Amino acid sequence: MLTRVKTVDILRGIAVLWMVWFQTWDFFSRDFVLYNLDKRDWNRLGFDFFNWLPIFMTVSGISLFLSFRRKYEGGYSKFRIWIHGLRRYGGYIFLGLLICLWVADITLFLEFGEVVGAIGLYALISLTLLLFFHKHTFWLMVGIWIFSLALREYVSNYCVGMIISPFFYGFTIWLMLPYFAAGIFLADKILTRKFKVISSFCFLTLISALFSIFLFSPKISYFEGTTSFVLLSLSTVSFILCLIMKYSELKIFKLFEFFGKHALFFYVYHVAVLYKLVVVFNISKSLDFLTSIIVTAISLCIGSVIIQFYGELWKLTKSKFKTLIKGVFKFQHVLTIKGCG
Repeated sequence: MLTRVKTVDILRGIAVLWMVWFQTWDFFSRDFVLYNLDKRDWNRLGFDFFNWLPIFMTVSGISLFLSFRRKYEGGYSKFRIWIHGLRRYGGYIFLGLLICLWVADITLFLEFGEVVGAIGLYALISLTLLLFFHKHTFWLMVGIWIFSLALREYVSNYCVGMIISPFFYGFTIWLMLPYFAAGIFLADKILTRKFKVISSFCFLTLISALFSIFLFSPKISYFEGTTSFVLLSLSTVSFILCLIMKYSELKIFKLFEFFGKHALFFYVYHVAVLYKLVVVFNISKSLDFLTSIIVTAISLCIGSVIIQFYGELWKLTKSKFKTLIKGVFKFQHVLTIKGCG
């Protein structure tokens, strides 16, 4: 039986709302200039540090492990789990392709520039690794981090100007996999409520990031996927996770939990509708910051109404269907009794 984990839904809800707000600002607002800022600018540093992507990827890793664990403990073979993952995450990749064809072109998809398709691809890679190392999630995480760091350094230093794999564009392999690995490691700690382990993870990633900045590279860059950015953002994510675990009963978190339960719908609805509006009406970068926020709020309210409407419609349909089935069986039972009489 599939059960939801409240902490994970809340974290996913924070991620999707953060992403929707950020991309609406990017789509509509003429005040959005972060992509063009100098790397030394403090606003650019804030953009790198408080980017939505790390939460999204980490919670994807958490969800992947929880799904794997339910099936593995339910008696599924590893091959059957992988086939299920292939169908599920292959569906994500296909959905990413459809989104790219609807709002942009296939180039965006081929360069892994669309997040749902990228999640599908890297989730499948992570699941494959997890099937072999599920008893050693900490060492799996460390191994992926070392591999990602080495690969980024190699590509940055030796592949400049070369025609290289799409894995090294868009949502790069060295940026995405470390978050999945961290999510896999943290998932079990969330289930067993090991608050001290998660808080220790937050502290250690922060110390490791500072160590990386002062001894190796001072760059904190989302665009380049530097080690210091990955470690700092993981420290931020685990700190948010600690707050959720500590104060999950606060009423404000019910809002995040709602959006977390319907995260995929809100992402697809947001991109497929709002971005298409930008293209059709040619209003990209034409609104001020406040108006773009109002557009976001209206869009989310409409999406929430759609979910509630179809949720109630589904409940009604299911109830009527059950009543119909019971009536059919009751009618057959009466006919059987009359036939016997």
